[in-house]
Amino acid sequence: MRIRSTYLKKFIKMPEEGVAAALGVLPESQPTPAMQTGSILHAQILEKNILWTPKEHGKGRQFSLDGEGKILLNPETIKSIIDIDRAVCPVIDELLDGAVIEKDFICDYDINYYLTAKPDFLKDNCIYDLKTVTSSLWRNDADGWRWAASYNGWDLQMAHYAYVLEQNGYKNLNACIIAVLKEPPHSVAFLRFGGVSMACARDKHRHVLEEFVAAVEDEKFLLPKTFEI
Repeated sequence: MRIRSTYLKKFIKMPEEGVAAALGVLPESQPTPAMQTGSILHAQILEKNILWTPKEHGKGRQFSLDGEGKILLNPETIKSIIDIDRAVCPVIDELLDGAVIEKDFICDYDINYYLTAKPDFLKDNCIYDLKTVTSSLWRNDADGWRWAASYNGWDLQMAHYAYVLEQNGYKNLNACIIAVLKEPPHSVAFLRFGGVSMACARDKHRHVLEEFVAAVEDEKFLLPKTFEI
C-alpha cells in the first residue's frame, strides 16, 4: 500500500479521513479552485510551462497545463498568478538553477507498504517546498511560523520527504518551506528547519507513521465507536 505525506497530514487532524484516503474508500473529490490555482502557480514558478491561449470561454480564459486538461480561471486569478510569479521568481530563480525539480521518489516501508515523495525541488541537499499562505495565516516571527508549520503539517511533510530521499541515497538533508503571501504585496519568507526543529519533525513523522500503519491494519478502525461523555 502506498503512503503519501498527504495521508499522514489528514491522519493527524482526522484519523478516520487519513485511513479512508489510504484505503481508497473516500469518494473522488474534484480539485477546488484554490487547488487548481495552486497547481498552476507551482507550474508557472517551477517549470515556466503554462500555455496561454487567446480563446475566451465564459468568464474565464482557457489555460493548459503541460498540454493536458483545460482549467478555467477568471481574470482576477490570472492577475494574481502573474503578480505572485513576478514577486517570487527574482527571489528563487538562483535556487532553481541546477535544482532537481518535482522528481518522484519511492522507498519500501515494512513488507506491505511503500512511501512516496515529490518535493517541489531539491538543491544542495536541501528540500524546498512552495506554499501560498493567506494573510490570516501569515506570521512575522520564528515562533509564529513554527506554529504554522505544525498546524499545517508542513513539518510532517518535510520529514516524510527527508525519510524517503534518504532511503534513496541522499545524506544530511535539510528542509526549507518557501512561504508566499497570496495577497499583495506577495511577501516571501524562507522557513528553514534547524537541527532541533528537523529532529522534532523526524520524531513526529516516525510516531505518526507507526500510528497510521496500526490504524490501517485495525479492521475495526473505521467502524462506529461509542464514547462515554
